[in-house]
Amino acid sequence: MKKRLIFLLLALIFSRPVFSQTIPSPQQAFRFKMGADFHLVGWSQIVPYLKQVGQASNRVVVRELGKSTLGKPFLLVTLSSAENIRKLTYFQDIQKKLAEPYRLTEEEARSLAKKGKAVVLITLNIHSTEIASSQEAVELVYKLATTNDPAWLRILDKTILLLVPSLNPDGQQMVVDWYRKTVHTPYEGSPLPFLYHPYAGHDDNRDWFMFNLAESRLVAGVLYHDWFPEVVYDQHQMSKRSIRFFLPPYSNPVNPNVDPLITATTNAIGKYAVARLQEEGLKGVATGTVFNGYFEGTMSKTPFWHNRIGILSEAADTRLASPLYFPRSSLRGMGQDLPDYKRQVNFLDPWPGGWWHLRDIIDYEEAATFAILDFVATYKNKILLNFYRVNRKNILLGKQKPPFAVVIPANQRDPNAVVEMLKRLQLGHVRVYRSKQVLEAKGRIFPAGSFVIPLSQPERPYILDLLGKQVYPDLRLYPGGPPRPPYDITAWTLPLQMGVEAFWVNRPLKIELAEVKTPSIEISVPPTSAGWVALERRWLNAYKVVNALLAEKKPVYFSPKPLNADGQRVAAGAFYIPNSGDTLLTHLLKANQVQAIFVEGNLKERLRPLRLGRIGIYQSYLASMDEGWTRWVLDHFGFPY
Repeated sequence: MKKRLIFLLLALIFSRPVFSQTIPSPQQAFRFKMGADFHLVGWSQIVPYLKQVGQASNRVVVRELGKSTLGKPFLLVTLSSAENIRKLTYFQDIQKKLAEPYRLTEEEARSLAKKGKAVVLITLNIHSTEIASSQEAVELVYKLATTNDPAWLRILDKTILLLVPSLNPDGQQMVVDWYRKTVHTPYEGSPLPFLYHPYAGHDDNRDWFMFNLAESRLVAGVLYHDWFPEVVYDQHQMSKRSIRFFLPPYSNPVNPNVDPLITATTNAIGKYAVARLQEEGLKGVATGTVFNGYFEGTMSKTPFWHNRIGILSEAADTRLASPLYFPRSSLRGMGQDLPDYKRQVNFLDPWPGGWWHLRDIIDYEEAATFAILDFVATYKNKILLNFYRVNRKNILLGKQKPPFAVVIPANQRDPNAVVEMLKRLQLGHVRVYRSKQVLEAKGRIFPAGSFVIPLSQPERPYILDLLGKQVYPDLRLYPGGPPRPPYDITAWTLPLQMGVEAFWVNRPLKIELAEVKTPSIEISVPPTSAGWVALERRWLNAYKVVNALLAEKKPVYFSPKPLNADGQRVAAGAFYIPNSGDTLLTHLLKANQVQAIFVEGNLKERLRPLRLGRIGIYQSYLASMDEGWTRWVLDHFGFPY
């Protein structure tokens, strides 16, 4: 009996979290409370603190997913009960089965929903000047690592929280450095005179289907390949002189490809969170205005098309860590759905005005975080089962209702664009195949080896939305009045954007398909004998090859006119490289998948040497996203500037 008591005592000790005094609180570590006026912590301080908590707590796992655009560590923090943390692989396996239920029955899904944990991804600080959530991150991690509050312990038992402390670590540090430089000067809280994402600036929250940025790709792995979270919550800040906090439901329009159950559950969670904030005396919370769920490219909304719940919060801004004072008379309405700053059904308790601090934003965000997690923990089984049901529903719809597939011929004007588009879709968990036989569709014959995307897969809404054409609803400010302007971008058809032909198949497929893990093009490398290697400019990656050769001082030529080579016509403007058997050229052609044309004969008299022009980019003190995206293109294709 005595041995048993000792064993139980030891088990109790080791099952409890590390005592809070072994982990310094953020206030102890940084010498001020998170959200204190005129104080911020930067990424260079946040990373070691979170790693320290992860090492000390059995509820916290801190993992570096990779590097940011400028090489900073990009972190994912996993928080749950100690028992759940020990079984993360087990729960990941359940998530994958629910996300890909091709053979999973309702009965099996019910069993998995009971055994599994609801997975919630919370992403913070994608817009670096919206700084509060990065400060909240350290406080939230500390709280969950050390709390003995039964409400939080219940949440940790029922859920697995995946936290991205900053979706833009580079910009987070830029903002903190700039604020420290300008605080207590006439420029305190002023905008940065450069982009706070090196390429995208504010557009880093428009990249969630193209995945151009390193940060988007790292999180895509978590979303669509590793964890398949059922709920995604993204925290933002907005204009200063209106409501204090926004939560769903979203405003109109509704995207036709989003399952109604996903929208309904998002609405329910948003309304529940509003009620919890009201209980805590947090005034000025609004729903159903300005922000809609129509656009495919933002962090909080793109999960809709993957059958996930997507929640956006927007808090009224400060001047970074500098407080602002708002007389009641200075506060305004917000959009057509909240034209006046007064009580109405989607704005039940207006904030009366006064001082607004960075700490206030953190309080609202932490309260919303608790409310969302509390809802998810309460309805854990239902959320997991509905995730399965909507995924399964789309698999069955793809077998029963046209369109049944999309065919994308491999041999197009720019085969590199074809492969690139398919790889972007695969980042979003789309399954891609190649046909083993000839396929007939739309009155055309597609050869064996054509790429095929069946619609019988969970990502059916995503495929329909990205490959189909968008028709933005004709919403009017009032009957017979002018159009209601959209909040965001209204069209994003990938084949049109990338110059790729895609053909919808409206009859069930009856051919054999082979899944493609990595789309590629079969290219033949030119022989090493003397002659010329021609690269037509229609191959987008030809520019990467040529720039790499010019960087190594290799000679490159071009022809201003079309040339015939062994009966094959080479287009005007093609690049010509002397074929000396150089292994560098062979490597570049293979790595960039560019098909070369081997041309014999003495062509030098008919060619002109290619010289790279001098390129400069004007960088204004008014940060321009066009400038950033231009640099992305030049860097991506190897142009020096």
